[in-house]
This record gives sequence, C-alpha cells and structure tokens, in this order.
Amino acid sequence: MPTTPDPKDPSPTTLRTQNDARLDDATVSGKIQNYPGEIIEPVMWLAAYMRERCAGRFDILTERARQLGFNKTTDNYFYRVLTGRYFTRDGNGKVAGSVENLAQLIDKLRAGVQLAERAGKTPFIETDTYRLIRDLFDQKRAPETVCKFGVIIGPTGGQKTESAKHYCHLNNHGKCVHIEAPETPSLGTFLTDLACRYGHTVWASSAIHKRNIAASVNDRKLIVVDNVQRLHLPSRKGNQPIFSYLQKLQDDTGCAVILMFAADRAGFLTEGLEQGYFEQFEGRAGGREKFLVLDDWTPREDLVQIASAYGLSTGKDTIDYLEALSRKKGRIRILFDALQEAQREAKARKCDLTLTLIREVRGEVVK
Repeated sequence: MPTTPDPKDPSPTTLRTQNDARLDDATVSGKIQNYPGEIIEPVMWLAAYMRERCAGRFDILTERARQLGFNKTTDNYFYRVLTGRYFTRDGNGKVAGSVENLAQLIDKLRAGVQLAERAGKTPFIETDTYRLIRDLFDQKRAPETVCKFGVIIGPTGGQKTESAKHYCHLNNHGKCVHIEAPETPSLGTFLTDLACRYGHTVWASSAIHKRNIAASVNDRKLIVVDNVQRLHLPSRKGNQPIFSYLQKLQDDTGCAVILMFAADRAGFLTEGLEQGYFEQFEGRAGGREKFLVLDDWTPREDLVQIASAYGLSTGKDTIDYLEALSRKKGRIRILFDALQEAQREAKARKCDLTLTLIREVRGEVVK
C-alpha cells in the first residue's frame, strides 16, 4: 500500500493560524516557491482540490487520501505541504521530504476527479473546431505575445463553451480559468465571480477583489470570459465598466483574456469598433481579421471525428444524418444528446451503436 511519511509534528493545529492556511492561488504560490520545480504545479492543483472539493478542510482531504491507501497522512502533513513548510533544504541544498510520495498521492487524487467527472457524461471529442480554439488560447497565453486579447464569435451550441472548459481542465490549477459573464452587467458581481475562481472569499469589497485578482494573475495566466455580450451596457456607450476593468487588468499583469461572444448578439462589437470605444479591443486582439469566427453550423470534418469517436460509420448516410441533427434548434447539443441516449441503449442491449439505433431511440423507426 502507498504511504506518506509522518510529519515531524503530529499535531494538526501546531503553528496554524487563519492567515497561513489560506488556500488562494496567490498565497499558496508565494509560499511554495522554494519547493522542487516538478512538485509546484501538483501542489497548486492540491490547493484547488482542497478548497473546491474538500470545503477547505484538512480533515476531509486527509480522509480522502487514506481511502486511497495513504494511511499515514495527517491533517498536519497537508497543512505543512500547502503552507510551504514541508520541503526544506539542508546546507548542501539537499531536499528533505519525499517528492515522489506526494506526487503519487496527488496523481491518485487527480485520477479520482477525472473518473468522477467522466462518469455518465459524454466524452469530450477534440474536433477541428476545438483545435482552432486551443491554438488561439495557446498563442494568447505565450508570455511573449504582444496582443494578449482574443475574440471568439460563434453560434450558441457551436462548441465554444465546452471547448473552453476542456482546455481549462487540461490547464487548471489557476493557469486558465473559465468564467460565465453574470446575467446582469454588474462589475461587483463579475469581480466576485472571478476572485472566487482563484480561491478568494466571496465576502470582500470590490477593491479587495481587484487586489486579490491582480495578485493571482501574471503573463502566463489566461482568463476566458463566456457570453461577453451580457456585459455590454448600450446606454453607457463609451463607459463600459467591465470591459474597462479587463483592459486595465491585462495592462497591469500581462495576462491573456479571451472574450467569447454569441454570434447573434455580437453586433455591438463590430458596431462599437466604428464608434471608437471597442477599437482598443480590436487592436489588442491583433486586428479584426484575427477574431476567431466559428462556422454557423458544425463542419462536416467535426462530424466525421465525432462519428469515429463513437465507433459509428463515417459513410455519407451517417454523416448526412448527424449533420441534420446538428442543424436542429440546439445545434450540436441535440446531436450529442441523441448519441448519448443511443449509446446507453446500445450498452443495455450489449450491441454496437449504429445509425439505425440512433434513429430508433429518437422514435424515427420502429424496432
């Protein structure tokens, strides 16, 4: 069974204060800078795991580790790991503390999260559309990139949101965050939502949220804001508080910002460019020609990749049918709903997933 060394001090409360057990990205990152390089990213993930899945409680995290066979872990072990007290160096620079054991523990926790997130869900398929979005994110995240804003315009149900979430899942622990624009364009609500993505408390003033966010991002961080059209205040014309805040945050920290718009409500962006206010975002995105404008309908290349991932034939009849589904109201969501339902039925019958079965579960043919 895997084990983790007992901490020298067995008391889980020794040296603990409210401040030094803070789990926000900025605090944890600052405290573990002396750790071996290969363990810094996993520890950042562990901090996010504890605050998001363990209610910020060391005892819950300890119990999860023990369930995985790490029977010697204690609250104080994790406390020391997350407050920068675990890995120390002697006069010769030799590290005290097992990097291998901690990495193994975190790997098992991550595997459990991935398994739980996949259970009962449609697997994410990296289509050509996803790769376009991924490449834009990668480009904007690069510290040397001059134009750090990105703009994506696409239809509702056009893979924007799930692609962004998948990318952020692959590049998590604070490197990349995805945030939905609030239903109403309130700067206070936006700041609260964004600060929480970096592990900060809800209960703070806007001024404190701004400081906390600024301390959490740098030129390697990416913020993806979805449904940005909600943030526009037509009556305010050139006074757009949330857009102005994002511009200043990017200027001050060098972070990358992706603005994702629903195609049917993005007119104000191009119209605003002509009026002058949004011209700054055109320039910061590298010009209007650098906007990533997604196809109105799911490309056939994506449909072939989706069919292949589900083990379906990629012949013309199948792709034509999938295309017809993807062009219904709801677009690709309707397609994935049909595939998921048919896949469940195939599993129950212990048979292959076929075009006929998809049509059957949709009530289009009689079995």
